[in-house]
Amino acid sequence: MCGIFGSIGSDLSYEKAMKICNILKHRGPDDGDVWLDKKNKVCIGQRRLSIIDLSKRAGQPMKSKCGNFILTYNGEIYNYLLLRKKLQKSGYIFKSDSDTEVLLAGCLIWGVENTLKKLEGMFTFALYNIKEKSLWLARDPMGIKPLYYSILGNKIVFASELSPLLSFNWVSKSINKNSKYKFIWRLVETNTGKLICIDTQMANKVIYESLLKKKITELKKYDEIIPEPKVIDGSRLDFLLKSKGEKSCYIEVKSSTLSRIPNISEFPDSVTSRGSKHLSLLANLKNDGFRAIQIYLIQRNDTNCFKIAKDIDHQYFKTFQIAKKSGVEILILQSLISYDGIELSKKRL
Repeated sequence: MCGIFGSIGSDLSYEKAMKICNILKHRGPDDGDVWLDKKNKVCIGQRRLSIIDLSKRAGQPMKSKCGNFILTYNGEIYNYLLLRKKLQKSGYIFKSDSDTEVLLAGCLIWGVENTLKKLEGMFTFALYNIKEKSLWLARDPMGIKPLYYSILGNKIVFASELSPLLSFNWVSKSINKNSKYKFIWRLVETNTGKLICIDTQMANKVIYESLLKKKITELKKYDEIIPEPKVIDGSRLDFLLKSKGEKSCYIEVKSSTLSRIPNISEFPDSVTSRGSKHLSLLANLKNDGFRAIQIYLIQRNDTNCFKIAKDIDHQYFKTFQIAKKSGVEILILQSLISYDGIELSKKRL
């Protein structure tokens, strides 16, 4: 059992690439390495369990003699000795005794599709063509050897297990124990190349980290952060801030991803009685002498304005107006979204 890993479109250092590759060390404890093309942002990696040919000559990722192809492979090709003889008759001279080189030579001489038709066994592999800047991903017809991949815009990441994919920001493990899914999709890319964070859980995470680092000017004076405080009738809001000499401050955070008009973000994107309830709670708390803030965090990179979507939920719009008149503070904040992470932008709307 070995482990393969690779990515295209992500600017990885050798150290970072090896760190991700080594997540698969339990699959390949004998050796591991990555091949990098920094200019074109390509990474091909492998963790090896040595079985057929134990020498370094059989190491992976394996580069073709012509220098144009990079292969990372996991599996066992049962008929590799027969294929090896046929390739030798074609004039190919082998440098190792591995089935990896048989696979690589077959792809070179017969082409990938024809080689796949000849293979008997269980396998998964990635073959990168340096000149054409193209990638083949393949596995055995029965899917015995695992292959996971994720595509976002012009980026792709693949691996023998899901864990390495979590090192890339657009896929994450669900932190909600009650979620139906272990993994969630975090980012999408618009047809203009802009990023949108569709993971609603990220809004609270971004705000919480920003509060800890005192990035929100209006809230720098607070020293204590209490997530999900209970309020009236046992309901909860997102945060309660406390500090000596300051009014306790209740905060509700909403994530805005909707944009129907260019450059304008909106909330809500559907009828939200829960959202209206949160605004009413904030208004009541303000009337009781507390500080109350509704934060809208814009989770997309292509807008500079914000509005309440009155036509989608008129009741929410009315409740928003009442809460605002009651003295509930409204903060419109912007996320700074990239493939490397999500944080609070310095830009204000």
